[in-house]
Amino acid sequence: MRQLFLMRHAKAVREPGLSDHARWLTQRGRDDAVRVARFLQDNRHRPDLAIASDARRTRETLELASGVFNPAPAARLDASLYLAEPYAILKAIRATPASVSKLLVVGHNPGIADLALALMGRAQGADAERLALSFPTSAVAIIEFDCDWFAVEELAGRLERLVIAKSLREEQD
Repeated sequence: MRQLFLMRHAKAVREPGLSDHARWLTQRGRDDAVRVARFLQDNRHRPDLAIASDARRTRETLELASGVFNPAPAARLDASLYLAEPYAILKAIRATPASVSKLLVVGHNPGIADLALALMGRAQGADAERLALSFPTSAVAIIEFDCDWFAVEELAGRLERLVIAKSLREEQD
């Protein structure tokens, strides 16, 4: 059994004159990245390997999440994931070593959401409906596969859960 955690980066600033690649996380974004990682850790969803786009906001999201996981996963940046189309993200997933059973990918919309929808098959239920409508910042789609990473393809996965930072915040209030 393989588990894929597709995560959209946390909420980032929008500053006039700032390049998209250089956008950093807001305080809410930093808090949400930690909150979601803590939920994953507490529910035994700790990745073995984490890869992220090289944009500042994805790097920061990865760093904050990795600081929560115990032990921290091996991590690497992949420039090809910056604003990547679903196929480019899938290519990175398929290149994952067989020794990895749980993989975290931190990326950008719409590519990360489109890939989650393509992989999850004919999922039903509240999480699937929510994912079809929106994939907000700091959200994580947990998708399970009964195949090796190199064989991951459309409709091959099962959506186990959609974790949304806003929902976790509301539960804590």
